[in-house]
Amino acid sequence: MSAKCQAFRGPFPRPSLVSWMQRLSRVAARPWLLLSLLAAPALLPFYTQGLTRSFDGGLHLLRISLLDWYIRQGVLYPRWAPELLLGHGYPVFGYYAPASYYLVESLHLLGLSIQQAFVAILALMVITAGLGMFLLTADLFGPGARGAALVAAVAYMYSPYLLTNIYIRGAIAEAGAQALLPWVFLCIRRLLNAQTPAHYLLPVALLTAALAVMHTISLLFVPPVLLIYIAVRWWQGGGYWPALGWAGVALLLAMATSAFFWLPLVLERNHLADTAYTIAQTIWLPGSVWTWDNFLDWGWTFAHTFDRPIRLGLVQVLLAGAGFLLAWRRDSEWLFWGSVALIACAFMSAWALPIWLGSEILTVAQFAWRLLTILYLPFALIAVGNLTRQQG
Repeated sequence: MSAKCQAFRGPFPRPSLVSWMQRLSRVAARPWLLLSLLAAPALLPFYTQGLTRSFDGGLHLLRISLLDWYIRQGVLYPRWAPELLLGHGYPVFGYYAPASYYLVESLHLLGLSIQQAFVAILALMVITAGLGMFLLTADLFGPGARGAALVAAVAYMYSPYLLTNIYIRGAIAEAGAQALLPWVFLCIRRLLNAQTPAHYLLPVALLTAALAVMHTISLLFVPPVLLIYIAVRWWQGGGYWPALGWAGVALLLAMATSAFFWLPLVLERNHLADTAYTIAQTIWLPGSVWTWDNFLDWGWTFAHTFDRPIRLGLVQVLLAGAGFLLAWRRDSEWLFWGSVALIACAFMSAWALPIWLGSEILTVAQFAWRLLTILYLPFALIAVGNLTRQQG
C-alpha cells in the first residue's frame, strides 16, 4: 500500500464541541424556518388531539366569542360585558389584558374558526418565543454564537411552564407574555449598546406596551427586573448617559401607549370585590409555594399534569446549573441573569409565603409559580453559557 493511501487511512479527527456548534451556526442561518420545524414536536398534540382540555381554555374561548360579537356590533374595545356573571355584567376586558384575545379575533375575522384561531395563535406564540430567545442569545454572546442561540431557543420553546400554559392551563395571555419577554430584553439591550439609541426607541416602547396589554400579572414582576437590567447594562457599557435617557423615554412612551388599559385598572381598584384576594390568601398562595418535597419533577421527561404546585423540570435545572458554573463569562450581565434565576426560585419557596401574604399587590398574582414566567428566560440563556467563548 502506498504511503499516500496509508496517510489517507490515518485516524479522522474527532469533532470537538466547538466544531459542532460552528456547524450548528451554519444551520441556524434561517432561524424562522428552522425553529418552526424544531417546534413541531411540541405542537404535535394540537394536530393529533386538537385543542386539549385545560383549566382556562374554555373560558377564554367564551370571552373571545363575546368579543367577536361586540366587534361585529361596532364596539371595538368593550370594557364591560353585561352578558357575563349571570347577567349582572363583568368588566373582564378592562381588567384582564385583552391583547391575546384580539390576536385570536384577528385570525377569526380572516376566516378561521375561533377554535382554529386560538390554536394557531398558541402555536405562533411558541415559535415567536423561540425566535426571540435565539436573537437575544446571539446578541448576548456575539454573532459567532448562532449555534448556542439555537440551543437556547429550543430550550425556551420546550420550557415546561410555557408548554404547561399552552396545554394544561390554557393560559394564552401568560404564554403571550413569555413569547414577548425575550424580545423586550433584546431591544432594550440593543438600545443601550447602539451608537444611535433612537433607532430602538419605538421597538422598545411598542414591545413593552404590548407586554402590558398581553398579561396583567406580568406588570407586577417584569418592570422591576427590566429596570435593574437597564441599570446593569448601562453601567457595564460605561455609563453612557444619552443611552440611559433614551431608555427612559422609551419606557415612558410604553406607559403612555398602554395607559388606555392600565390607568383605568389602577383608578378603579377600589370598586373591585375582595373575594379573589381572600381566596388567594387562604387557598391559592399557600398551595402554590414550593417545599423540598414538591419543587422538582425528578423525571428525565417532564410530566405535564394538573397537579399543584407547578414544578421545575430536572433537565432544565441541570442544564442551567452546568451552563452557569462552566460559563466562560463572569461579567455583571451574566451575574444578573444568574441572580434573577436564584431570586425567582427563592420567592417561589415556602419561606417567602409571608411576603406574598403580607402584600396586597403580590396577592394579585394568585400563585407563586407565576414567577416561572420570569425564571425560564435566564434558565434558557445560562444553559448555553459553556457552549461559546464569545462575549457580547
